[in-house]
Amino acid sequence: WKTVNYPNNSYGSIGAFYQKGNLMLCGLDESGMFRSTDYGKNWTKTNKGLDTTKSNTVYISSIVLKGTLLYAGAGNGYSGGGKLYVSSNEGQNWSAITSPFNAYPIATLFLNNNMYVSSNGIFSSTDNGGNWKQILPKNINNSNGFTVGFYTNGKDIYVPKDNSFQSNDGNIFKTTD
Repeated sequence: WKTVNYPNNSYGSIGAFYQKGNLMLCGLDESGMFRSTDYGKNWTKTNKGLDTTKSNTVYISSIVLKGTLLYAGAGNGYSGGGKLYVSSNEGQNWSAITSPFNAYPIATLFLNNNMYVSSNGIFSSTDNGGNWKQILPKNINNSNGFTVGFYTNGKDIYVPKDNSFQSNDGNIFKTTD
């Protein structure tokens, strides 16, 4: 194990992390997005385009890559305001994607070229976020109105009823398509 520097002048826990080559993105749950191009030696805050209007903070909950585009799930805390963002320049700038979801946190994954987002339900998109279909309703695994997490084995998507795989009643939802 080797220590990597933590972003300077930041606070909050790491909500998401991405690394490819010397590029690292660190999404914090209060300070927003930080970017390093030298394996974490130096960090730059890269919140340009991320919505910080509610509380002057942005919580990053997921970072994923598809092709040359980076996607980040973010929000203004657990009070709502969840959005999905895309970057075409390795996380230097972000643009919001129009979406039907509004709850935070937002988890994102790709499976078989489809995008899936967990927010106030599970949503899917076949065109990188241009159009959305809700495939699992909100409150399915959290009484607060948002779906916290989901998991994939590379073939199917699983959503645990109580946000963990320790459910005593056996309710784990699995994709059927």
